[in-house]
Formats: sequence, C-alpha cells, structure tokens
Amino acid sequence: MDFLKGHIGQHIQNKEEKSDCWIIHCSNQVDLSEAIAFAEIAENQLGKRHPHKYRRSKLTLEKFVNLLVGERTKISKVTSFHDLLEVVKSCKVKDIGPLTFYDTATRIGAYLKIYPEMIYLHRGTRIGVEKLLDRKIKSDTLERSELPAVFQDPRITCDDIEDILCHLSKLNGGEKKELKGFRKGSC
Repeated sequence: MDFLKGHIGQHIQNKEEKSDCWIIHCSNQVDLSEAIAFAEIAENQLGKRHPHKYRRSKLTLEKFVNLLVGERTKISKVTSFHDLLEVVKSCKVKDIGPLTFYDTATRIGAYLKIYPEMIYLHRGTRIGVEKLLDRKIKSDTLERSELPAVFQDPRITCDDIEDILCHLSKLNGGEKKELKGFRKGSC
C-alpha cells in the first residue's frame, strides 16, 4: 500500500510543481487549427518535441496533422473526450497508433476544455493495470471505480491515472509484491 500511495503522492507533487508544457501550449493557442497542429506535432513553446513523438518521422506527423485539421469542424462540435478521441482515431495514418491518438486527443481536449471521463488503455496503461489488478484486461477503457480506493483521490484525474498506470508498467517485478494488496476493494 505504501508503494502505490507514494507513487501517486509523487505524481501529485510533480503535477503541482511542473505542469505539462505541451498541454499548456496547446490550450493557449488562438484557434483550433493551431491547437490541433501543436497537439499532434507535440512541440512545446520552445519547439521541443514530446518524448512520445521522438520515433515518429516529421512527414508522418505532418500527414496526421493535415488529416486532423481537415476534421476541425467535427472536432469543434464534440462534447465529450470519447467523441474527440473517435474523431482523432478516424484520421489514422501508418505508424500512428493508440498512444498517439490518446495523447493528441488529450492536448486538443485541453484547448476545448474536454477531459477524459474514464481511463483509456493503450499498451503501457494496459500492462500497468494488469500488474496492478493481477489479471488480464480485455476492455479498452476502465471506469475509475474499477480501480483500488487509492485511485479515488479527487486530486488526480483520469488522465493522471492513465499516466500513473503507464509508469507502473515499467516496474521490473520486485514491486509487484507490494501491489498485490491494492486489488479493488482491498483498501
């Protein structure tokens, strides 16, 4: 219990001390087209690319941006994060997958003030939640209530939980014993 509480506490502290500059940069754009472009290229105000985008070629990112900007009317009308994510996913190009879709929708959502209402599972978050719950997860989403009590802290959002679960996926196994006590309903 202490390990997971500590991990979540550290995430909250990091979030308070250092905001996500890529999210802030997108939310500060003057129009939706600019927000979309910066969301996908994932450059902050200093021109630094987000680590999730390092392996994507500039040409691939530009193709994706062009498709997304072409959908700006649809994007401007969405009323939920889920609907936004579906529009983003409809713009698929080669070498763009679930993590990029989620990250892009999160940044565009920040501009639109639309945030995830549930936890979306891509490769990293799925591995993290499967380690946490000690079982396979088939769904692409989880409700917050499906997670242990420590995740019900109102200071963390569903997007924070996605990030925390992704970090948990990187555990090498030694911490797994500490996670066993965190199954739903055990706290």
